[in-house]
Amino acid sequence: MESRFVGALVMLAGSLTVGWASAASAEVPPPVLARASAPEPIRAQDLLREHTGRQAIDLKAVPSAWDWTQPVIEPQVGQATPAAPTAAPAAPAQEPVTAQQTDEGDFLDEVAVTATRRPTRARDSTQSVNVIKREDFQAQGAVTVSDALLLIPGFNNSTPALGGQSNLSANFLRGFGDTQYVVLRDGVRLGSPFNGRSDVSALVLDDLERIEVITGGSTLRYGSGSVGGVINLITETPKGPPKLSLSYQYGSYSFNRFVGKYSGGDDTFSYNLIFTGIAAGNNYPFGFTLPTSPQFYGPNDVVTGSSCVGPLGQACGDGSLPNGTNLYGFLKPEVGPPTKVQGINDLSHVGNDNYMGKFTFKPDTDNKLTLRLNQHNLLIGDRSPGYFDYNICGFFTGPATTPNGTYFNADFGEAARFLPLDRQGREQRCPVQTYLPVTPSSTLAFPFNYSRNYAGNLAIPTGTAFPQAERAQGDDSFFRRRSMSETEASLTWDWDISPSQSVNSYLAYYKQSLNFYRPNLYVYNTDVLGGQAANGPTASGVGELQVGPVFRPYIEGQRFEVQSAYNVQLSPGQILSVGANFVQDRIYVQTNTERDEFNVLAVSYQDVATSRTSVFIVDDISFSDLLKTNFGLRYTYSDQFGQILTPAAGVRVNLANNLSLRGNYSQVFNAPSLNNLFISTGTYGQNTGIPNPNLKPETGITFDIGVDYSPLRNLFVKLTYFSTYVDNTFQRRIFLNPNFTPGSTTETITIDQTINLGSRRGNGIEFSADWRFADQWQFRAIWTNVDARPYGNYSDDIDSFTYPNFKEYQDYNLPYNSVIGALTYANKGLTATLLARYDDGKYRFRGDNSTRVPSWFTLDLNAEIPITPIFTLTGSVFNLTDTQYEYLDANPAPGTTFRIGGRFEIGG
Repeated sequence: MESRFVGALVMLAGSLTVGWASAASAEVPPPVLARASAPEPIRAQDLLREHTGRQAIDLKAVPSAWDWTQPVIEPQVGQATPAAPTAAPAAPAQEPVTAQQTDEGDFLDEVAVTATRRPTRARDSTQSVNVIKREDFQAQGAVTVSDALLLIPGFNNSTPALGGQSNLSANFLRGFGDTQYVVLRDGVRLGSPFNGRSDVSALVLDDLERIEVITGGSTLRYGSGSVGGVINLITETPKGPPKLSLSYQYGSYSFNRFVGKYSGGDDTFSYNLIFTGIAAGNNYPFGFTLPTSPQFYGPNDVVTGSSCVGPLGQACGDGSLPNGTNLYGFLKPEVGPPTKVQGINDLSHVGNDNYMGKFTFKPDTDNKLTLRLNQHNLLIGDRSPGYFDYNICGFFTGPATTPNGTYFNADFGEAARFLPLDRQGREQRCPVQTYLPVTPSSTLAFPFNYSRNYAGNLAIPTGTAFPQAERAQGDDSFFRRRSMSETEASLTWDWDISPSQSVNSYLAYYKQSLNFYRPNLYVYNTDVLGGQAANGPTASGVGELQVGPVFRPYIEGQRFEVQSAYNVQLSPGQILSVGANFVQDRIYVQTNTERDEFNVLAVSYQDVATSRTSVFIVDDISFSDLLKTNFGLRYTYSDQFGQILTPAAGVRVNLANNLSLRGNYSQVFNAPSLNNLFISTGTYGQNTGIPNPNLKPETGITFDIGVDYSPLRNLFVKLTYFSTYVDNTFQRRIFLNPNFTPGSTTETITIDQTINLGSRRGNGIEFSADWRFADQWQFRAIWTNVDARPYGNYSDDIDSFTYPNFKEYQDYNLPYNSVIGALTYANKGLTATLLARYDDGKYRFRGDNSTRVPSWFTLDLNAEIPITPIFTLTGSVFNLTDTQYEYLDANPAPGTTFRIGGRFEIGG
């Protein structure tokens, strides 16, 4: 079925190209020729007749919407240079503008609100603002915000949304992750109240009119977290008679999506009610090659040639272990050959429901009230998608408690870290690329001393469960699942006091609840447990293990925010804005502080909060059409870290009507989240309630310089160089628990603490080109070059708290270069878009240039075909070339997948 669908869409795209080329080859209609001299144009009914062998009765009369051989009657925007326009009187700078005013203008007349919090043309803004409209992401076939943001320069997203979920935190803006840029909906902050993350892969597009993105520091207007930039989701405000829209899509690997929308309104009152439901299994097959494999000492390997002979388990003075000490299951210093990893991704299921409502009321011409309500429910696997390897070297970090920190005694009381050992049992630095595919056994084993299947009749190399005994599909959270609920409510009041004064205010409430649970037994197929602590064989003959309840089953975070800003036009070219903002974050946590293998023994609860108050002043000055500037200052007081001042300034020089230079400077900061402010225990961070009081905010400086150039009215190019650095970066470090009792089953060996460690920089180039080279054709090209890495004055020694780390290595989530190309045909409701993506490869986790994630290239095709005035057929094919690739280190992407569906629109 998939191959037939791919063929139909490819043939459709080819026929569109032929039709366009013939229509665009002449300026005037050609004379009528004999029938034999010119073939009839290819129509959709001809395609159907060709493939079905018969003509449908309802196609004998061709609907006007199907006549795609004639171009839409629109003003010509071809490549010919238009006549020079006559000079018009200069409008007062900062004059309010609307989107409607730009319909006949050029690209620099594009209006956005995010850069200044009020409608502003691109030629009047100093910052780089990029806009994606509804027709853009609809033509692209995007389902989530992360899909749509592919068309934004500076945004890096390697992770497929897979129907609305991604837990890999792999979305970046100018080289900074999702706790270091801000996501807004209609100017109101989103993001987790307890860890600050904003997962754009879980946000749907169905209530959005456009997305505006500021690439670059925006602390002056948006406060904490806007280091890499700001992503503002602008929701739709419908007008017109009531309209009902229903759509459904079905796709590969159990993808299902339903959207219902009811909207309408007038200049006084408008409403928009939307439901979106997505369910996807994402159980796709995968295959990739890890460049090296770990090597382990076998059952009969012991220490030889050591400097001492003494009690086994105690280290000699030089750090070696006594002769005869067993090394079974520990890493060798050498790495092995490449490892082929194959399996089925069955941990990436998703259920994503969204209920959205927006109501706008204008009682008079000077006041507007907007009430927006959103409810988002998400059910996902906690470690999906992907996650099919670990770099086991350096699994635990920190200084050793014994001369040899790797080796620990039988009751685990001296466990510190897992590093390779030489033949004398001395610790070695991590070799590059010691990868072990994640399987149930490799997750359970430490050290990796298993060498047979569960039944005992199949021998396998030590520590190598795949492929003889188990598939390469494990989960280091032991099948933990996550249920998430998000509630948003905001009330916005826009008051035009006079033609030169206005006040913009909002109240916002945001709540996020997380429930963690384990529904399944953990199934394994090796002798990793030696036949002990297992519930016995399953029906398939493998072992199963009852895994205990999660330590932190429930978290609820809440945010309350209020802001008001007063804007006054001091002169025709100057607007002064003064505002205040208050935000409070609160978390409520239930923690299972004690448990045995199967039951919760003791439970504790914590309720903590933090708040920030900010005041800001911004002066936007237009000296003339040539020179635009702004500067301002933000003062923030936090009950966490005290006070901070963050100034910013920007300038734009319009050298000509189609050529501008711009530059921006900003001091930025990122406040610690509530999750950062407490020490946790265990790999998955149940909150101990122990404060982490000395954490400072991340602070830094960002600047950029760029050029906007429109050589033709139908061609626009943007080029920007950016540089950002942040000090006191937040790093998560795992240490030995000083209160651990040897042999305890209710305590964890390690503790988890966020510390300020070194700095991070992100430098690079953003490039975008938008070329509307014919009435129906548009081509977009996006290139992002980014060098993002940690640096600073901290140690990379084995016995340091910071070992191992990525110091002076490119972030392994980011390629140096990514390129996007989108070719779109749009005519009378028909759209077809071919989207190309190139990623030039990444570092491996804790690796270097010797082995890298290979580069990859994919092609996607999306089409919308109007069948009747009220019904549109939709279809998409992703990864047309069926490329098998890793979108991140050891995280496999699907091969070719498809979606097909339809949309009914009634009324409006």
